[in-house]
Amino acid sequence: MFEKRKYRRLNMNFPVTIRYKGRFIPARALNISCGGVCITSLNTGVKLDGSFEVFFDLDSKHKDIALRAEVLHTSKDDGENTMGVHFINPFSEKHAMLQDYLSTQLGR
Repeated sequence: MFEKRKYRRLNMNFPVTIRYKGRFIPARALNISCGGVCITSLNTGVKLDGSFEVFFDLDSKHKDIALRAEVLHTSKDDGENTMGVHFINPFSEKHAMLQDYLSTQLGR
């Protein structure tokens, strides 16, 4: 099957925090790429409209990463929300840290 995605994804399961309109929402990342991340969280009743920040650590070298993002699609299942989000500032220093990590992990 041909992969249509622009960026290769790395399957992971790690904690992230979403900051939206001054509110901090705990969540988990299921996979990540240079273009975005798949996030799952408990249904908090918050609808993410517009941009927000996603905070996470990847390892001891690649930590304190904060990237602006927007929701591309969502699904709900058993009280959890799963969101595909894309990063909207691919030229930031923190995005370069993500690219460095992924290139090492994905063998590029």
